[in-house]
Amino acid sequence: KTMEISYPLKSIDFLNFEKDKVLSVGPRNEGELFQIRSLGFQWQNIYGIDLLSYSNLVTLGDIHNSKYEDNFFNVILCGWVITYSANYEKVLDELLRIVKNRGVISIGFSYNPKDNYSIYSTEQILKKYEKNISQVYFNFDAYKNDPKNTRHSILIIKIRK
Repeated sequence: KTMEISYPLKSIDFLNFEKDKVLSVGPRNEGELFQIRSLGFQWQNIYGIDLLSYSNLVTLGDIHNSKYEDNFFNVILCGWVITYSANYEKVLDELLRIVKNRGVISIGFSYNPKDNYSIYSTEQILKKYEKNISQVYFNFDAYKNDPKNTRHSILIIKIRK
């Protein structure tokens, strides 16, 4: 699943894969971090945060209230974790706080018409960030596309602060 939200980054020409800092939210293990490394990001600039992990490459922490500095990351990948939050808007606030101006946030989540998640559409994220989006690179909204079927939603945006 990480590939779905990270491979499009290769087409964004202003990203500097040798210097940019990238955060993976909820990688659980280092597999996602290796996949990010395969894109060209350097190990010293790859970070992971999760509530649980056996890997010393993943920092134990909560993305609702991380310890990262303001404007620290150039790229944030948040894959398939936001639906598990009781307060997805707080997660979005935290992502906005720790991403740099002109940084990229890539979010993926599952939509299932049988689930009662508080976030179900990319439109909710777009509305929350409406004053902070300078560009939408990719937006596939499973709910808007077909609200009767389970699908993945993916949103990749450039942030303006």
